[in-house]
Amino acid sequence: MIWYANRLTVDSRRPAADEMAGIFAGVGLMGSFWDPKADAWRAEP
Repeated sequence: MIWYANRLTVDSRRPAADEMAGIFAGVGLMGSFWDPKADAWRAEP
């Protein structure tokens, strides 16, 4: 999984917000709930 691709390396870092959104979209997680820059923590109906 891309999220942990470099987890055990010295230069490991958390993905940036745009990278997170791309990872989530790539596995089918869409909507404001999965948007790391969103201001709301609820699922869309």
